[in-house]
Amino acid sequence: MSGPVERALGWWQARELRERRMLAAMFLALGAFIAWYGISVPLRGLRDDARARHERAASELLATQAAASEIEALGTVRPSPDDVQQLESAVLDAARAAGVAISRHRADGPAALQVDIESVATPALLSWLDALRIEHGIAPDTLDVTESSGALRVSARFALVEAGT
Repeated sequence: MSGPVERALGWWQARELRERRMLAAMFLALGAFIAWYGISVPLRGLRDDARARHERAASELLATQAAASEIEALGTVRPSPDDVQQLESAVLDAARAAGVAISRHRADGPAALQVDIESVATPALLSWLDALRIEHGIAPDTLDVTESSGALRVSARFALVEAGT
């Protein structure tokens, strides 16, 4: 190991002072270039990645804020029914419009309605639930769906939304 070091030191000593200074300046410039290329370029890539993530997060934030505004507007445009009779009327009317045959319905306490459906096709059920959400701003708080003979058997409970929630 000392052989190569001694040869390099001997080679260095054999150079004139002017050549040593020129070689030192060249090695310094080469080291600066390697440092710049080895540090600056990867940092620029990291900066570009961070900028892209920031722009993506900003656009997702705007989309989320827009969706939240739409949800808030839905709540103010379509108030929930105030009593069980209005709730019952909205649920039964939407069921008739969607072609859903409700087998039984009954008040479940002073602020809820229980609905049972013996047989319904999936598209009709989803259409009914979507119409309730869009037109009346209500959705079931419990929903039990089981398959029976190729159709769905449904038990749903709709509760009045308390003021302030």
